[in-house]
Amino acid sequence: MNYDQKTLILAEIQRLVDQGQIPEAKNFFAKSVAIGEKEKASYLPELYYEYGCFLFNLEDYEAALENLVKSYDIGYERKTVKEVIVYAYITPNLETLRANYQANKAKIAGGAPEFEDLPYLAVPASDEVYYLFDWTREKIAKVENHQIPVDEQTDIIAAAREYYYYALEQGQDKSLYFLCPERDEFWSCLAMAESGAEEIILFSSLNELRPYFSDTDIALPKNVLADEESHPAVTEILNTEYERRLAMFGEAQKTDLI
Repeated sequence: MNYDQKTLILAEIQRLVDQGQIPEAKNFFAKSVAIGEKEKASYLPELYYEYGCFLFNLEDYEAALENLVKSYDIGYERKTVKEVIVYAYITPNLETLRANYQANKAKIAGGAPEFEDLPYLAVPASDEVYYLFDWTREKIAKVENHQIPVDEQTDIIAAAREYYYYALEQGQDKSLYFLCPERDEFWSCLAMAESGAEEIILFSSLNELRPYFSDTDIALPKNVLADEESHPAVTEILNTEYERRLAMFGEAQKTDLI
């Protein structure tokens, strides 16, 4: 297949669209993209882009964004792709993103950057996926939004970016603790959902998180949303503090009996 094949593909799709055969056009487009991927066709970046625009017009917004991101990732006219993504996905939701950010920012001790100063934004494509758009470094990160059952009665620690969105959504009337070494990523995520949290506390490392609970008598959170690497460390910190408090309680009881 060569560049002329791409022209034939797009012409056939347009013919089907003009005849009102939209399902057939969509199927043909999908098959053509799959063939292009298999053969590593030189025109694949543009085909991803055209397919993304086609799907957006069909209101298949998640699949459209996925193909636009693919075209961006492999270098198709990045300025054009960026303009389309901003126009289609960010600009229409800008006021909602701004309102979410302002509501969440107000719950962070020490504050956060102004919305206009954020280096990039995170935008949910669905309940399962969101994207981080870092235009300066020409990077778009697709993040699988992990979801696990949450105890509604206790607070949450989210120790991996795959859980940031879910934690914010589940944060009604809770204290939310985030382990976020990459602070710019976290700022961008604050615009995705209005959490309803009572407060949001940030830690850059486990070494910051460790003394926080031992220096206060606040309730220990039981919801730990973390990946396989950080989950044991966070759990160990909470368990150690629980045992320490339990021991102190036992000593206090002994003193009362003397």
